[in-house]
Amino acid sequence: MRRFHDIGLRYPGTPEDARELVTEAKRMGFHRVCINVPVRGKEGIKLLKSLRDQDLGEGTLIGADIDVIGGSKNGLHNLLGRARKLADIVAVLGGDLAINKYAVESRETDVLRAPYRGRRDSGVDKVVAEAAARNGVALELSFADVLAPNSGRIGLLRRLGELVEFAGAFDTCLVLSSGAIDMLGLRVPQDLAAFVTCLGMDNEDALEAVSTVPGEVVDRALERKDERIIAPGVRVIG
Repeated sequence: MRRFHDIGLRYPGTPEDARELVTEAKRMGFHRVCINVPVRGKEGIKLLKSLRDQDLGEGTLIGADIDVIGGSKNGLHNLLGRARKLADIVAVLGGDLAINKYAVESRETDVLRAPYRGRRDSGVDKVVAEAAARNGVALELSFADVLAPNSGRIGLLRRLGELVEFAGAFDTCLVLSSGAIDMLGLRVPQDLAAFVTCLGMDNEDALEAVSTVPGEVVDRALERKDERIIAPGVRVIG
């Protein structure tokens, strides 16, 4: 049986609202979800720490949405290290090509989210796509970007199509998420998959982008929390 996962939910501001968002996402057919906290500095790190003690619902992971204003690699490096200790899933909000490249080369990154942000292209080239595939970093396409007002939808859809094409050409993992911050932004997984087929992805790959691929990101996150895992693929028995 196929299980669907949305690892791109955004923290709505309070634990109570987050629990409601999680509950609705599960009602719509998602098995596991990730609530992502914006991390731009100390305040984001503090919020991550506080949410570790909150029960947001069974099967809910806590993610860090690292957004480096000004494109500082040193700033990204520092935030990645701090967020990795607290978050289950660490995502870097892309856009700046140098940040995109640094993110997919880092062992601390799970997801490069919206590499096309603020750009006239997809934000992914041969170097980024190959590095992401090599290092197991998923590229994420957020449906919320399409719904956003003043998104320049025609140009955005072209950029998203380029992202899908690059991911397919270089065997890079592509994740599709709702990017929802409230219940109005949620979509059933089949609708998300149907959307990405309009960008050139075939039906099976589209379904995998909301099931198998994010599921693998979740599995790696859970492995990091397993004290029996001492290295990737190495588990202590007994």
